[in-house]
Amino acid sequence: MWTRAELKDSAKSALSTGYWKAFWVAIIAGVFSFSFSDVLNFDQLRNSIMGIHPFGIPWVWRLFPLFAIFGFFVTNVIEVGLNYYFIRNHYGEPRVSHLFHGFGSGYLNLVGVQFITGIIILLWSLLFLVPGIIASYQYRMVPYLLSENPHMDGKEARRLSTQMTEGRKWDIFVLDLSFLGWYLVGLICLIVGVLLIPPYQYATNAELYLYLRDHQGLILSSTPQERSNSNVSMEP
Repeated sequence: MWTRAELKDSAKSALSTGYWKAFWVAIIAGVFSFSFSDVLNFDQLRNSIMGIHPFGIPWVWRLFPLFAIFGFFVTNVIEVGLNYYFIRNHYGEPRVSHLFHGFGSGYLNLVGVQFITGIIILLWSLLFLVPGIIASYQYRMVPYLLSENPHMDGKEARRLSTQMTEGRKWDIFVLDLSFLGWYLVGLICLIVGVLLIPPYQYATNAELYLYLRDHQGLILSSTPQERSNSNVSMEP
């Protein structure tokens, strides 16, 4: 069984020679991942404080289709590319271009799988908060699986993610909580310090994925045709 200390030590080792490249990749990903929900929350906060509603309604609602389209076709794919970058970082061969890895072969499949997975998590969240959180951890590995196999079927990706996180969701949740202290320190350091932490967290999450993947004995082919022609099974 993995421990938080082991994963974080592996992440530090992986970042030891390329932290600043990883830092800028995380910054670029953050710019592309500027989400509709973030803007909406800011707008609601501003309006509640100032009592201002330009044109009678929050302006951001007028931009909802644009933010939604951007999220479906760009943000979700950038997430996959970011995960792929930190997977390759583990092997000492990261390239900034890996961030846009998802826009190549299998792009539409990535968009579809990410969208459907997000809808499933959203529906569980609408039912109750806790089931939504559980679902988010259950499907935590879907973007990582897609990063290594962009053509993977959505049902298969969700099945494998469920299998990989079975009995480990609480431990993964605690792993996430373990970074809160670092973010608090970052806030104290004139807020700028907050920007220094994501590469460390992304690298740690990549180490977790690699551990779970290897523990399951998964060997992922790059295309469905290669997988069908291979003697290696997707089953652990």
